[in-house]
Amino acid sequence: MPVLNIRIRSYYGASVPSALAVMGGIGFTILNSIIGGQAISGLTNGHLSWTYGYIHQCIIYRFLTC
Repeated sequence: MPVLNIRIRSYYGASVPSALAVMGGIGFTILNSIIGGQAISGLTNGHLSWTYGYIHQCIIYRFLTC
């Protein structure tokens, strides 16, 4: 019975760092997309808005990660 108790604790104990890692990865991706959109806007000397650059960045990022 104690072995089962250790396994249950380790499962829940491992899920917390895993969830934090996933949230960190999502935050990192969002931040990179925003900065990439601003960079695209800056490279076009303001002809493209940040929103349009952000959308392009998300599309490019999506195809590169597949």
